[in-house]
Amino acid sequence: MTPVIRRARPGDHLLIRELQQEVAALHYEGRPDLFQKEGRYYSEEAFARLLAKPDEFIWIAEADGKAVGYAFALVQRARNNATFRDFNRFYIDDVCVSSACQRQGIGRLLMEECKQQARRSHCHTIDLGVWSFNHNAIAFYESCGLKERERRMELILPDEEMIDVSGTVLETDRLILRPFRETDLEDFYAYASVEGVGEMAGWPHHTSMETSRRVLDSFICGRNIFAVVWKETGRVIGSLGLHESWTAEKTEYRGLRCVDVGYVLAKAFWGRGLMPEAVRRVIRYGFEECCLDALTVCHFEENDRSRRVIEKCGFRYVDDNVWHAEQLDKDFVEKRYILMRP
Repeated sequence: MTPVIRRARPGDHLLIRELQQEVAALHYEGRPDLFQKEGRYYSEEAFARLLAKPDEFIWIAEADGKAVGYAFALVQRARNNATFRDFNRFYIDDVCVSSACQRQGIGRLLMEECKQQARRSHCHTIDLGVWSFNHNAIAFYESCGLKERERRMELILPDEEMIDVSGTVLETDRLILRPFRETDLEDFYAYASVEGVGEMAGWPHHTSMETSRRVLDSFICGRNIFAVVWKETGRVIGSLGLHESWTAEKTEYRGLRCVDVGYVLAKAFWGRGLMPEAVRRVIRYGFEECCLDALTVCHFEENDRSRRVIEKCGFRYVDDNVWHAEQLDKDFVEKRYILMRP
């Protein structure tokens, strides 16, 4: 097999789809928290727009009428920058060689085309990005003469830490969801001290204002729990928190950005449809603003009120689990549910 390297033509977006899927699978395996499992493909129109740009270049490595590799690159021109001198750089956006055809010199042929075009475009450097998990690619680029120029560093926050509601206010027809305040203590104690409210969530009802104060302080410091405010009176009547999800324990949800929704509502407001209203608003917030992949939720087996909230909000039942409530020193069978991003 002797591959031919040529410039891409209209219609080649169909020829490279299988290769794009290989790239997507490689990236998903390395960083499932960032990459989608299924690759996204160029439409005919989008591919034609790339081909029409004078500073963008696409090469296809073709053998026996089949694409065995490709390279996407573009010329970037830095001008009048406060830090850098004026210069042109040749940025290689994507290089792929079919896994079945690697170590046959195809990658080097594609890189040579990039080098020649970089010279023709009067570029000072050839740049590209490579993920640190992709050891084979790093070794290949180094063998082509590329050297590390800079390092990008990251700190991956746990999902429950990623969501800080301390500056967030959400609104529904009848409710306001906002961060807790120290001035909410009396309202908090008023509903948390009612027998049967906390017990449905795994904690004993409060028997002193001091207990409520300690818990309220933890809510404020944790920054992941909304106070549920009844618009009609401005009083706090419940809480809705975003916590670490049980999906972290399951391999089938590997890489999923997900938090668990937990809620409590004052007993005097049960049966009015308020909690489904609040949860639906938080679902929108989680998907649209926090870029979550999923939300989970649980309820104790005997808690039919919570079950109805969960079902009304579209969650799908997954399994049962035995959960030990330390504050009550009691085991509960809990039903676990998930709602995936649409």
